[in-house]
Amino acid sequence: MKIPSPTGYYRKLNPVLEQYAAELGLEMTYDNKSTAYLTIPGEDPSKTVQIAAHADTIGFMVRSIDGDGTLRVRNVGGVNYQSTEGESATVITRDGRQYTGLIACQSHSVHVFDDARSSPRDEHTMIVLLDEKVSSAKDVKELGIRNGDFVAVQPRCTITENGFIKSRFIDDKAAVAICFTALKYLKEQGLKPKYNTIFSFPYGEE
Repeated sequence: MKIPSPTGYYRKLNPVLEQYAAELGLEMTYDNKSTAYLTIPGEDPSKTVQIAAHADTIGFMVRSIDGDGTLRVRNVGGVNYQSTEGESATVITRDGRQYTGLIACQSHSVHVFDDARSSPRDEHTMIVLLDEKVSSAKDVKELGIRNGDFVAVQPRCTITENGFIKSRFIDDKAAVAICFTALKYLKEQGLKPKYNTIFSFPYGEE
């Protein structure tokens, strides 16, 4: 849950999936879109079935950098802007640097802005305030941040004492975890699936 993987961004999660696969004695393969695959021989090789669990989540991209050093963002997937207001986020640059920030409405204080409560929460009003000493677009660009950089939202993953899991992006990362749990069970029990089975983990569902 905690590994950022907005739609199209596979660089952080694929190495972890590959590590999990290696621990089970499996070798991961990839297609040109960096979808990860695990192929398990079955008892009956006459047919091949596929089980897919998308590894990507919703998130944002940097749309523009304002003159005061704040970031304008555009949604990647079906983001509900209202639900992300006040949330922590991480901006990931092209070269892998990460900067934290806060997702906010440009009219973010009821004490200062008359429209703080009435302003729509959409791509025209939502900004990212970086946790950096920046006051201009030049300051932001010197950090290596550019238009098109991914912005991942804090997942807030919590497992309660009585077994409930609360998190953003439980769709579909819970399914990814279930796939690896099934693979672990097959290995531990010395079992094969009925048919040749391909487990796939694409980054394009959202």
